[in-house]
Amino acid sequence: MFRYHQTIVVTLSVEDLRLSSLDPAGRKAICAAVVARARERVGADHRRGVAPAALLRQLSDDLDALLKSLFVGVVPEEAPLSLVALGGYGRRELYPFSDLDLLVLHLSLIHI
Repeated sequence: MFRYHQTIVVTLSVEDLRLSSLDPAGRKAICAAVVARARERVGADHRRGVAPAALLRQLSDDLDALLKSLFVGVVPEEAPLSLVALGGYGRRELYPFSDLDLLVLHLSLIHI
């Protein structure tokens, strides 16, 4: 469940969200809720004995879905841009409180 400003409860998957239609505060609230829920699930699965490597991959997958929703919502499909995960996140070894190393790769044409 996602909480938006502590009043509206949304029960959608990240793929169903239209984050680009929200104002910045709304996007921030939804993103924080998604990350918190993913971290909580990692903790619960860890207590159930799920293998650590599987936990790290699952957290990476959860954040992939969130970032894809954000990226697709604001970048036109035909734009020559890619969002590339680096470091532990790029290796799908994202720890619950790790930072995200991201590279925005673009095609730049220079006319001389």
